[in-house]
Amino acid sequence: MTPSDGSIILARALVQSAPPAARKQAAALHWKLQLLGLAGAAIGGAAIYFNKGNRPHLTSWHAIVGAATASAAVLAAIGGALVRWSPALFRTALGRVRALNAHRTAGLFVQLGIAATLSLMILDHFAATQFSDLGRFALTVSWVALNATLWRRLARLVIGWGSSI
Repeated sequence: MTPSDGSIILARALVQSAPPAARKQAAALHWKLQLLGLAGAAIGGAAIYFNKGNRPHLTSWHAIVGAATASAAVLAAIGGALVRWSPALFRTALGRVRALNAHRTAGLFVQLGIAATLSLMILDHFAATQFSDLGRFALTVSWVALNATLWRRLARLVIGWGSSI
């Protein structure tokens, strides 16, 4: 799990746990942390691309799922921007609520993608040869914590579409 992944998760939690009076400030912080997370993902993707040299790209499940997750994060951010700054697209309050729920669901799938990418990295032979026992332990603990959060949010999503996820 990279710091950018953590900022994406933190950004969601800040907005959804804020009292109604502080939602504007929490939403502004959400956007700042989302941009930080996306910038971190872009820098990480560029580092991976340039360090591969002449070797082929996207050859492992970890790489494929990671690239799909990064793409989904960008699409979720675009969707959030449309909900926030293009109210004409959602002519009714119900349309805006549906768009917000779709944006939240997209964020949930991004989090699931992060968990899948991390789990594939932990299971990969590379992690076993590049990280110490303590490093693999820290990765595993973060993976378990992330998945516990995701399954709790998924349960809320399944139980009630309009509830806070």
